[in-house]
Amino acid sequence: MHSFWQQMPFVRILFAFLIGVIGSDILTISTEYIAIAGLLGLISLKIESRFSTKIHSPLGAGLLYFSLFICLGSLCLNLQKTRLNSQHFSTKTNQVLLVQITQKPQLTKTGWKAESAIIADLSSDLKTGNSQGKIILFGKTNPLLPSGYGNQFLIKSGIQEIVSNNNPGGFDYKTYMLRKGIYYQCFINEKNAQLYKENQGNLWMQKVFKFQDYIHFCLGQNLLGKNEIAIAEALLYGYDKEIDDEISDAYSKTGTLHVLAVSGMHVGLIFMLLRWLLTPVLNLPKGKIWVAILQLLGIWIYAVLCGLSPSILRACVMFSFVIIGKQINRSSNPFNSLSAAGFFLLILNPFMIYNVGFQLSFAAVAGILGFYPYLNLLVQFKHHFTNEIWKIIVISLAAQTLTLPISIYYFHQFPNYFLIANLIIIPLSTIIIYGGIILLLVSPIPILASWVGYGVSKLITLTSGITLFMAQLPYSSIDKIVWNAPIIVAYYLTGIALIHYFSDRNIMALKSILIIWAAIALFGLNQTYQQANTHKLSLYASNKSLVFQIHHAHTLQIWYRGKNSVQFKEKLVQPYTLCYPVNKEIWNPIDSHNYFLALNPNKHLYLLQESALPFGKNMDILFISGKKKQDLDKIIRFNNIKKVVLNADVPYYKKNDYLKILRKSKIPFHDVAENGVFELLL
Repeated sequence: MHSFWQQMPFVRILFAFLIGVIGSDILTISTEYIAIAGLLGLISLKIESRFSTKIHSPLGAGLLYFSLFICLGSLCLNLQKTRLNSQHFSTKTNQVLLVQITQKPQLTKTGWKAESAIIADLSSDLKTGNSQGKIILFGKTNPLLPSGYGNQFLIKSGIQEIVSNNNPGGFDYKTYMLRKGIYYQCFINEKNAQLYKENQGNLWMQKVFKFQDYIHFCLGQNLLGKNEIAIAEALLYGYDKEIDDEISDAYSKTGTLHVLAVSGMHVGLIFMLLRWLLTPVLNLPKGKIWVAILQLLGIWIYAVLCGLSPSILRACVMFSFVIIGKQINRSSNPFNSLSAAGFFLLILNPFMIYNVGFQLSFAAVAGILGFYPYLNLLVQFKHHFTNEIWKIIVISLAAQTLTLPISIYYFHQFPNYFLIANLIIIPLSTIIIYGGIILLLVSPIPILASWVGYGVSKLITLTSGITLFMAQLPYSSIDKIVWNAPIIVAYYLTGIALIHYFSDRNIMALKSILIIWAAIALFGLNQTYQQANTHKLSLYASNKSLVFQIHHAHTLQIWYRGKNSVQFKEKLVQPYTLCYPVNKEIWNPIDSHNYFLALNPNKHLYLLQESALPFGKNMDILFISGKKKQDLDKIIRFNNIKKVVLNADVPYYKKNDYLKILRKSKIPFHDVAENGVFELLL
């Protein structure tokens, strides 16, 4: 064990750093306390080194270093929380903000959206102040408010804090944006904003986005169809917003979705192309160093052309550390280089640990490094072509080994045909990528460009057709798989134990696996017991519908208003059942009339939807839903009400009137639009 871990100091550093990041995010520890803890740790290390001739404890020193990196992770996370900055615009009282678009705007169904930055604030006497912070801007196509990278706007009003619906198992948009340092959003129009300046962004990024527009133009001129253009853009520079949902879903079901996201595979292809092109340079004096420098330069130019998206940035950093590690120390452990790359990326942005792409990229590379050498030796073929096919199979297996739990946790499905699909799709997509590069090179020659474009189009059509066919095969994927965090942790600990065993043949590594899964079995029994004793009411946050449910043991009863129950099931209830599996679902449609429900013998719910007033009723919970105006003051006077819940479909102007009455009457209330899902244990 000693030799196994000593080869990988950055693995231990990264582990400690992650404990600090995740722990600080959960516990919300103050930056001042972290700084004090780190300072005390440094003093302890200084004292330990001063008296190391008399008092020396390797374990004690190791624990102190481990604790310091925990503090560093926690400190880095807190420094990323821009809202804590005294210059954050939310702390200012000035009414007008100067905002600049900092990313290439994305098209939406109703217009566009773009990440933006606050540059300054403007007071009523036209004095400019320093303000910082990020914001999401939304807008409709408008020549007076053009959505270009680097454009600046003066915004007078309309800035709103991002809220989360908190629906169980649903996507938490607020937390997602918070981890990008964004707390606010604004819908701009001619009333609350005006254009200040255009094209004020970084000059290099402007050129990158123009080059991407040129790629889009070349593909549009030479490829045959809309889907072909969309897939080519995804493969060449990572723009996947135009891909048809059916095709995207097919790639997901076949386990080849990673092909459409510019990541490690694409950087690896550029890396291999450069290595092949630079083969003659190896014969020159210091040729290996020059090759390494040119490879680094090549992959980073490619990253810039892709707009330095997070996925491409991660892959380039990882490859850079591997290239540099080989030049510095050829015998260095590849896990150490990978962990150093991860540590570097997380120092820059600790919130990246929550990014699914980062998790999948890191896990895939770790799986290949850990299992590929052993799996590849299992079978040896005489023919070169057969060996290459076997390598693709082994790489897919090795990568899938460690990405499997992440995929199941987020997507709740397992692609059964991923080996066959990757064996076909990866070579085809590789040819498409190289074909796309050739197309861009010959684009000034129309005849050549049209020939190459025709070939690339047919390859993309073939690849999509194969993917769609495999996705529609029986048992193409296993759906609705639920793995919770403890199972995933146990899975990865098992993976580490197996790598340790293969490396050192340490029998204790195998024994530790039995202990890990025995603990998971006990955890599962406890969960089963808790599930059997569940009795809970939930009202979902949805401004377009009314959906509430009672979860009792292994049965889920859902009440809904609306015609399309399938939509409710997919968007609201299905994420809940993935987190809390049930054996039976009972769907109860309700009309637009008032509705009375006994939650249990001692608790009653009254759903108020129409203007007919209830009299003399005992209501433990009063749900108010819909657009009809309610005389809430009279309802409170003539009924016994313990708590009021306002559904998210209540119009904003009516909700304000209700809130005034509720505050005056001192009746407890819950605003679903503001506070998210309402839940009550019964």
